[in-house]
Amino acid sequence: MNLARVDLQPRDTRSVRCIFSVCIIRLADSFPRAQPCIAQRFSGRATNMPTVLRCRDRSVRCATWFKRLIVGQPTPRSVWRVIRRETTMLSTARLVLRRWNQEDLDPYAEICGDPQVLRWIGNGRLRTREECASAVAGFERAWDERGFGLFAIELKASGRLIGFVGFSLPEFLPEILPAVEIGWRLAGSTWGNGLATEGARAALAFGFGQAGLDRVVSIHRVGNDASGRIMEKLGMRFERETVDPSCGRPVRVYEIVRADWQRT
Repeated sequence: MNLARVDLQPRDTRSVRCIFSVCIIRLADSFPRAQPCIAQRFSGRATNMPTVLRCRDRSVRCATWFKRLIVGQPTPRSVWRVIRRETTMLSTARLVLRRWNQEDLDPYAEICGDPQVLRWIGNGRLRTREECASAVAGFERAWDERGFGLFAIELKASGRLIGFVGFSLPEFLPEILPAVEIGWRLAGSTWGNGLATEGARAALAFGFGQAGLDRVVSIHRVGNDASGRIMEKLGMRFERETVDPSCGRPVRVYEIVRADWQRT
C-alpha cells in the first residue's frame, strides 16, 4: 500500500471510508517508523479505486484526530474542514480538479491578466493580482459555506494550474435567481483540446451527485460560441437570451436538470 496516495471515487469522498483513508495516511505520516505495520494492517481497505487523493499536510495532528474518530469523541470543526478540503478532488483522463491553495495565485493571476481569456467575461477588464488573491479566498469561502464551488484545474501530466471549473451563484444576473451556475475559465494556451468540456463533465457529475443539486445553469456572452458548444455537449438546453445588467451586454442562459443529466 502506498501511504502517500489513496484512490477514491468522487462519489465516495464524503463517506466514512474516505475519512478513514485520510486518517490512515495522516497517521502514517505522523509515525514513519510505524508505516510498515500500518500498511499491513490496513492494506486493501482503500485501494482499487480510480481517483487519486494526495494528503501530505504535516501541520495536521492526524494521530489525535484518528483516535477521536475511532472512539467517537468530538472532533473540532477545523479538522472536519481540512478533511473535507483534502477529500474534494476529482480526476479525469487529463485533469485533476481540486481545492485552491496559496501556490495557485501567481498562475491564476497570469490567466486573469490575459486579454484573450477575459474577452468574454463581463466588460473584459483584466484583473490585478490583488483582485485575484481576493477571488481565490472567496472561492475557498464558498466551498466551506455551501459544500460546492469552483475547482482549481491541474494538468495531470505537469501539475500546472490552467484555470477553474465548477459552481457559483450567478448574482450578476438577478432575473434567473435562485440558481447555481457552472462555469469555466482556462488559460488561452490550453484552448481547443477539449479540456474545458472534460473538466465541466466531471464537475457536473459532482454537482448532481455529491453536492445534491437539482438544476444547473450556464451563461455565456453572445458571440462566445465555443462556450455555447461546451454547454450543448454537457446536455444543457437553451433557456433564454437576456442582458447582463453589470455590463449591458447580451448573454444566453442554458440549463440542465438532474433527470436530464441522468439520461445523458
